[in-house]
Amino acid sequence: MMEILAAVIAATAMQSHLPQFLTMLMDNTAGRAALEKGYGKDPQVNAIITAYWSLAAHHQWHPAIHYVKSALNISDPSSRHEVAFARQQGWHEVSMDTEPFLLAIKKFASDPSAEVSSLLADMLAWRSCTPSGLVRMRGVVEDAHPAGQTGVTSNQPADEGQKGLRGSFDA
Repeated sequence: MMEILAAVIAATAMQSHLPQFLTMLMDNTAGRAALEKGYGKDPQVNAIITAYWSLAAHHQWHPAIHYVKSALNISDPSSRHEVAFARQQGWHEVSMDTEPFLLAIKKFASDPSAEVSSLLADMLAWRSCTPSGLVRMRGVVEDAHPAGQTGVTSNQPADEGQKGLRGSFDA
């Protein structure tokens, strides 16, 4: 559940800054499978997944969700607060108040008659990363790649040839 929650929080927080075509990397196969197929075994997990796909439909996102081994996941050490590599790269830690997001999910998950439109409205209202916050994060977004790798990972289809976001966001 935590892997799915982290991915959905990151997408929700950055919703106004994400491109239509985006790539999500997860190091948890069960979480990836549940997010891709749109449901899991637990009602609370399903509420989180419903929140994500409602937001994705609203923004007309076309996500590609890929598995990456933990050892190859650039944000894995940071998620455990092992920040030496991140500091070497000049990355900055960004904190956010996730309480409004978590309350919206909890409210939706606990009410069988809850409307998805109400959940979506709550998610659209939660704008965690302000433009000034994004400016502070720009170095993180543009410079996030393992040492020795300088290629651009585009969030656009190959035929569009536009530069997309590259890097790592960790909720």
